[in-house]
Amino acid sequence: MTKTSLDDKYTLDQGRVYMTGIQALVRLPMEQMRRDRRDGLNTATFISGYEGSPLGGYDMALHRAAAVLKKDQIHFQPGVNEELAATAVWGSQMIHLFDKRNVDGVLGIWYGKGPGVDRSGDALRHGNLSGTGPNSAALVLAGDDHACKSSTIPHQSDFSLMNFGIPTFYPGNTQEILDFGAHAVALSRWSGNWAGLKMVTNVCDGGGTIEVNYNGPQIQIPEGFTKFFDEKMIAPSTLKLEMEVNKRRRLAALQYARLNRVNRSFGARDGAWLGIVSAGKIFYDLMQALKDLGIGSDELEQLGIRIAQFGMTFPVEGEFARNFASGLETILVIEEKRSFLEMQLRDVLYNLPQRPIIIGKEDERGEGLVPPGGEMDPDILAKLLAMRLEQRSGLESITARRQLLEALGLRASSMAPPRRPNYCSGCPHNRSTLLLPGQIAGGGIGCSGMGVMLHSVDRGYNFAPQMGGEGAMWIGMEKFVEQNHIFQNMGDGTLAHSGQLAINAAIASGANITYKILYNSAVAMTGGQKAEGQLPIPALTKKLQAEGVKQIVVLTELMENYTDVEVASNAVVRDRAELETTLAELEKVAGITAIIYDQQCAAEKRRDRSRSKQAEPTKRLVIHEEVCEGCGDCVKQSNCMSLHPVETPLGQKMRIHQASCNKDYSCALGDCPSFVTINLKEGTGLKKRQLPALPSIDVPEPSHISAIGKDGYRILGPGIGGTGVVTVNALLAQAAMIDGLHVLTLDQTGLAQKGGAVVSHILIDTKPIEASNKTNAANLDLLLGFDLLGAASNENLKAAHPQRTAAVVNTADIPTGDSIRARTHLTGDGRLVDTIALYTKRGYNVFLDASRLAEGLFGTHIAVNLFMLGTAWQAGLVPISRLAIEEAIRLNGTAVERNLQVFLWGRKYYHDAAWVESLLAPKVQATTHVDHYVKLVEYQSKAYADQFQSFVNSVPEPLREVVARNLYKLMAIKDEYEVA
Repeated sequence: MTKTSLDDKYTLDQGRVYMTGIQALVRLPMEQMRRDRRDGLNTATFISGYEGSPLGGYDMALHRAAAVLKKDQIHFQPGVNEELAATAVWGSQMIHLFDKRNVDGVLGIWYGKGPGVDRSGDALRHGNLSGTGPNSAALVLAGDDHACKSSTIPHQSDFSLMNFGIPTFYPGNTQEILDFGAHAVALSRWSGNWAGLKMVTNVCDGGGTIEVNYNGPQIQIPEGFTKFFDEKMIAPSTLKLEMEVNKRRRLAALQYARLNRVNRSFGARDGAWLGIVSAGKIFYDLMQALKDLGIGSDELEQLGIRIAQFGMTFPVEGEFARNFASGLETILVIEEKRSFLEMQLRDVLYNLPQRPIIIGKEDERGEGLVPPGGEMDPDILAKLLAMRLEQRSGLESITARRQLLEALGLRASSMAPPRRPNYCSGCPHNRSTLLLPGQIAGGGIGCSGMGVMLHSVDRGYNFAPQMGGEGAMWIGMEKFVEQNHIFQNMGDGTLAHSGQLAINAAIASGANITYKILYNSAVAMTGGQKAEGQLPIPALTKKLQAEGVKQIVVLTELMENYTDVEVASNAVVRDRAELETTLAELEKVAGITAIIYDQQCAAEKRRDRSRSKQAEPTKRLVIHEEVCEGCGDCVKQSNCMSLHPVETPLGQKMRIHQASCNKDYSCALGDCPSFVTINLKEGTGLKKRQLPALPSIDVPEPSHISAIGKDGYRILGPGIGGTGVVTVNALLAQAAMIDGLHVLTLDQTGLAQKGGAVVSHILIDTKPIEASNKTNAANLDLLLGFDLLGAASNENLKAAHPQRTAAVVNTADIPTGDSIRARTHLTGDGRLVDTIALYTKRGYNVFLDASRLAEGLFGTHIAVNLFMLGTAWQAGLVPISRLAIEEAIRLNGTAVERNLQVFLWGRKYYHDAAWVESLLAPKVQATTHVDHYVKLVEYQSKAYADQFQSFVNSVPEPLREVVARNLYKLMAIKDEYEVA
């Protein structure tokens, strides 16, 4: 096994490490600072920007690496918004204006998602026009969410960066982030250009084992150029700078790209007829498509195909392009979204006396070819290439792949319902977005945007603007419709970012609108960051009053927090239970009014409780199933994901899933007699008790372990956001590296942290990998289905092949938000299991109710995924050593002993399922005692306490503690905590 540490990704100078794309962006300035120190330069880095997909986790990764960053003189200051952050980075390039300075130069790094690039256009254009200072450089990280997983709109930043005159590099994997990032910094420092890195979701959310080297890529600086910069943004200086950007610096960028060979080509030389051009993420999709078609290096030569990968996509380096095009009949440009490389290649090659036909978005006849929208994948490319090559090549592998893809397209749909994202259990949006009949609301950027799915429970919205435009749409509507008033949702993050200007615009226009400001103390959609520039609520009420807001109501779950607190004179503080009264009242007030809904983000509250930063509430709610009528009013009141419809002999009832409940109690707002309150022992909210010890077990090694094939070994893990799917994938990647293997990963999360679908991909190989990090059609070896719906989805089952793919699937019926609101049974009679079995290797599959098993043994749903990994490993379906997986669990450093036990018990289940099931079987006999104990806790009856203890004592060892634990679970009491 390779000796490794989680710190290696930032500290190791030579060797192999595993890191994600986001972590590579953290390491990038570290490498540059170390390189500068070696060269005798005392430089620093300044980073600022605004979170958003696919760079939503960048600031959190920077915060986690704070100690290493400080050592390398890297300063991180999150921006209030993207534009001001870009302006701050521009300022980092001007330290030479001061006689006294403590560094020789500054690397300025700006980050933001595609809409933030647009928003910051003025600042980025000004900064690039001005140039970079002595020994300084400026790097623009432009995040593009091509598939629109976590954005309101899909985005393509290439044209914006081109319009600003910013040379752009496009990394396609983790290694290229470091390599192209080093080139971008060197180009910027030498030429005066700001330089861009186009960062797409699959690269940022992906990861892999990479080689790190203290020297990084070998960089050559062209001779004969001295950069020019000027901070005076006024004519005639700006006219001179315009020529600098459009001509002199542009030529310098081309010269740098040519000298450093940032573009590469391979394949057939003499006799080549077809050239295929690509860049970034889509280049590795192309490599996967060629591999699937059976086209390797020998076949490229045989078929007369030449491949080009452009590392710098703007400006296109003409000499490389002309050499690549020499002798070709046709150039096929494969790129996502609008034509970008294709457009530039036409410009570069148009004046050649003999030039190839260039096709891409359209073919030779002007008909559509490469789709101009959405996200591309290897299977789309394989079909496209097969049409071009099948007849001309005669390769049977091309025909076989085309026929396989066609057959997959004819498969019957699994009919698995989608697992859409939803507000977390206890999320303030579950209540704050409520509307009364006839009321209309505008949506906004952030968690409130999920309200588009909630019209059925009176929480939807009718329209939504860009970030910072909340309420401004109403200014243009109001005079032309009969509606007199609307509500406008806005998060506190948006308010601090730019939303306060929208409120000012509404006030200036005299609009009639109530802003519903959710004050949850976190930019929750992107991971719970603190909202920069946020005012405390008392100060916010005074600010809003001073700006012209007529009336303000603060709704809170903690009235005690406002004792002796001074708010604005036109503000009142009420319990959040008065929301409906407040909605009706403010609708009648002319002008601008505001509701400030004060309730902490449920996800952050849960994290704080798990880390003992907040007390665990001592009150629990349970639903007495004999009283519950299954009417669903609790769902209507709370829209809570922890309310599960269950089938009982008395019909459908509702049950609170205690493991996911965040103790918001809004489900009890209706007038329902089935709710029972359980009060735990006072003063133990932060005191966790030890879980009763499980029996000691011994599990033999598996009889076989699956081999890694010539194309590697792919594992696909569909699950539910927030349950640890990404963590399991990271453990596998780290363990594979410990075993000396190479890995490529992708975590497709999107809005998954809000209870939606998440899918993790990992490719394991014995050699360096040049392929797509997303598992595509029929290439899957193990379907590790943490969620039955995800495992049975058409998109994920497309990756399975009956002769190749084994499945280990959790059969637990975990309801979706849609099924909870509709109170429908989710999966029926096992048809989804049958569908999965149909498309995977019968005889190798394992179907288990992992949720019941893991929660029964360990008292938490977070144990489910690691339990399943243990089962899959014991089945011989994970080609990584046990010692490496256990070492990766230790390196992770979170609940190590428990997680090792979970992994072990998952192995035990595969080895002896009947014995493990026998530990949990007694819980069926305990139903009446559970009912007694609920009454005991409510009425403090000594008789029932004696009866409960008598039952536990009657169970023989070693099962007594397990039975007691499951009694607690059935009583809907989390067994980690002491009870009365």
